[in-house]
Amino acid sequence: MNVTGVVLAAGFGTRLRPSTEFCPKPLIPVAGVEPLFHALNQLSEIGVKDVVINAHYLPEKINAALVRWKKLLPNLRMHLSVEKEILGTGGAIQKILKDFPKLFENKGLMLLNGDTFARIPSTRLFNKKDSSTFAYSSAPEHLQKYKPLWMGRDSSWHGIGPKAPKTDSKPVHFLGVHFLCAKDVAWLSKNLPSQVEFVDLFNGIYRPLCTQGAIIEGVEMLASMAEYSDSLYWFDMTNGQYLLEAQHFLLGDSGPGSDWQKFLKSRFPNIKETAKGVWVDATFSDGLKFISPSIFVDSNQGTFKKVFPGVELGPHASLICEGICLSFDKTGNKKVLVKNSVLFLTENDREKTQTPELIQDEVRVW
Repeated sequence: MNVTGVVLAAGFGTRLRPSTEFCPKPLIPVAGVEPLFHALNQLSEIGVKDVVINAHYLPEKINAALVRWKKLLPNLRMHLSVEKEILGTGGAIQKILKDFPKLFENKGLMLLNGDTFARIPSTRLFNKKDSSTFAYSSAPEHLQKYKPLWMGRDSSWHGIGPKAPKTDSKPVHFLGVHFLCAKDVAWLSKNLPSQVEFVDLFNGIYRPLCTQGAIIEGVEMLASMAEYSDSLYWFDMTNGQYLLEAQHFLLGDSGPGSDWQKFLKSRFPNIKETAKGVWVDATFSDGLKFISPSIFVDSNQGTFKKVFPGVELGPHASLICEGICLSFDKTGNKKVLVKNSVLFLTENDREKTQTPELIQDEVRVW
């Protein structure tokens, strides 16, 4: 595989606060699986041997995750590119090409976003000889939800913006997955700016390539949301609502052979589906009722002494915990320690839930 991977993981995730005050956006689990891990696994799956992950916000947590995942991704060499200042997608690629030149010698570049939860057949982007390509959706739901990228009827890239740049431009939704062929990577590497500064993908990468005659073609991946399946889906992690949409899909629609279920079982070997959409890896008191779809994961078996009595989780609710300890003092007052957890609750659920008194490294999305 003459392709080196790049995964973007530098953003602040401001619209997911307060969750991202403690955890970078690409590490917030979606039904128990981090989007960054999901992206890295896909690159390893298609034969990529080297991948560079850019980081800026909480880079030490990104790095710690990569160290933990080495055993889970043994065929993938992971390299970290830490940005002192946010550089944008174009700037990130320029910095990576400058800092890791040997990884891109005579190789193409496959880029994925570490803050989307997506399964895209990226090998379809390799079918255009000597052309760089990008994945797009023409699904009406995406076009209504997101700002358009403009493309020609011949699948060539036209630009971005609120208005069509050419008379034959048509709007599509850019899925954040693209491939730069070896020829274009070589040209970019030879024409890097002396000082890398913030620049977006289109002005920093696509426009310069098109100016010197490169062909950048779109490859349609989705025409309708009805095409979503275990092997083809795309979810944006911009805010809590979108994140829950992804989780609901995985819990409700993913089949037994899906990547998500394989990931979940590899990470939590003892987890079992006790009902449709309800996955459990812990011992609970009889007072806790689960409503599908929901997940409760406890990686440290036997730590539960008691769980919130009478609390219903769901629908769309998930409590994912890696090391949680609930205990009570002799007077019966609740003393709770929650570590590294993700809690999704509806407004009604939240009113019925007693907030833990002590929280450490918690990620919460309301």
